[in-house]
Amino acid sequence: MVAHDADFHAWLATPDAAEHLDVARLGADDASRWREIRTARRRRDWASSRALIAAVPTASPCNRSMSHSHGYAALLLAEPALRVGIDVEAVVPRDFLRLAEIAYSATESRHLATLDPAQLAGRFYEFWTLKEAFAKALGLSLAEALTRCRCVDDAGIVLPSIPPGARGGRRCSHLVLTCASPSPASPTRPGTCEARYTPRNGRRPPYRGGRSCST
Repeated sequence: MVAHDADFHAWLATPDAAEHLDVARLGADDASRWREIRTARRRRDWASSRALIAAVPTASPCNRSMSHSHGYAALLLAEPALRVGIDVEAVVPRDFLRLAEIAYSATESRHLATLDPAQLAGRFYEFWTLKEAFAKALGLSLAEALTRCRCVDDAGIVLPSIPPGARGGRRCSHLVLTCASPSPASPTRPGTCEARYTPRNGRRPPYRGGRSCST
């Protein structure tokens, strides 16, 4: 377990988790899905996620969110009344500013353009994982979350927020857990896990439950 609260439990598996999947013990549906996966990368992602699900005790009923990237798998379990989303992304080099102009708001793009190159990748992925997690928690498509969920307010302050009316908007409390995995080139480095709580009053969300994590 990598982070926990009275209402949720979050887990992060590293790529070696895929080695713990026993394909011979898969059910008929999962065995069929396994045979359909052709690429080694997708097989590793799928195996890590299924190995993580098998290893984590699950209370019923519960809400579940899952994500995988470059062999890392993240799982979030929550009480039924709590809508949650989780996203994990491997940190790989990209043209972050160009991508931000396409995928993010003008305010978010301007904020990223002010950052030192050493900070840019981390902040870009912070925004991306938040938006993907919001999409899952709020039942939005990724395209809707990219445009409607904000990570920077009009004053240029980093302040994640959700659109009014999205599954209750700010009238409800939302918990978003975002995980950023290590670079694929450094698989032995622990990942990080941050839990963010968006309160009803819309004020700046405090951090809670953040800690370093590995398998």
